Amino acid sequence: MHLLQEKTFEMYRLLSSRSGLIKDITIDDKTYEVRITDRNGHEIRKSSMAAGEKEVFAVSLLWGLAQTSELKLPIIIDTPLSRLDSTHRDNIVNNYFPNAGEQVVILSTDTEIDTSYYRALKPRLSGAACLEFDQRQELTTFRQGYFWENNHG
Repeated sequence: MHLLQEKTFEMYRLLSSRSGLIKDITIDDKTYEVRITDRNGHEIRKSSMAAGEKEVFAVSLLWGLAQTSELKLPIIIDTPLSRLDSTHRDNIVNNYFPNAGEQVVILSTDTEIDTSYYRALKPRLSGAACLEFDQRQELTTFRQGYFWENNHG
């Protein structure tokens, strides 16, 4: 449990813009209850955290679980940046995505992973694809390449 706490807190410090306010993350080894304490030793209730901070914490916990597990499971992340500000987005793209696991699938919108984020991630990608919905036919098709990569029209 100690290693899980350590790895979760390690990633939280990398990702969160407010990490200096957090002193510790502890996980009860019997109940698995997670406690976050501030620099003064007061508990920070997760319900009082902003949506973006909750997202960063959840990503950090997933990182901790992946790092302490002996299983090499694929990771699927759905719209991971939608509720985050630009600082948290930068931190997740640069620190979490490249290290999340051996096989990572990111389901994003074109506004989440924009051209600069895509350029940063491209050397680590094995592929990209786009789902396109045709309203006339009421049909979704699969196309190789990210949103703007293959000119279609």
